[in-house]
Amino acid sequence: MKIKEEVLLRRKIISSSYSKDPTMAKNFFSHPLDVIRASCLSALVKMDQANSYHFKKSFEDSSALVRRTACYLSVYSPQIDPSQLLLDQDSLVVEMAAWACGEKNLTTSVPLLITVADTHKDPLCREAATAALGAIGHPSALNTILARLDDKPQIRRRAVIALAAYEGPDVQLALEKSLSDRDWQVRQIAEDLLNVD
Repeated sequence: MKIKEEVLLRRKIISSSYSKDPTMAKNFFSHPLDVIRASCLSALVKMDQANSYHFKKSFEDSSALVRRTACYLSVYSPQIDPSQLLLDQDSLVVEMAAWACGEKNLTTSVPLLITVADTHKDPLCREAATAALGAIGHPSALNTILARLDDKPQIRRRAVIALAAYEGPDVQLALEKSLSDRDWQVRQIAEDLLNVD
């Protein structure tokens, strides 16, 4: 398919979602081009026509673009659980899956989020998983969040923010330690949480 034809088809699919007609999105849902497949899922979600079949197919799609799009769109579908994609081979998919799990407050995703935060080689994924764990605030994630205070600066920032969901002497000690962190943003967040002038 030529680029111009691809653009026109995407526009038609997007336009169809405003007219609340799911026909095009359903007809092109298995299109060879991943950008078309992603647009179809987006249109179906916008029209409240996406079901578990559409998400299952998109989560299993060969294209990282489609899988990432499905993770993002899952936040608009309460019954859809994107946590399986925390095991994806593509870091951007894992990052989006972690964000979605946090947004959806999926406590069932906590064990996988802990694994990502503790062991993933990509700092972006560890950062996203740490943020999601903080958003969920499950007690079992506290040790992982505390451990991330020794990670890269952007992850330490997420970790110290995540501590806002917790209480106790370990949390107090970690926040006080963060007051002398090398990163000024970590220090600032800790000051705010501790109400330090």
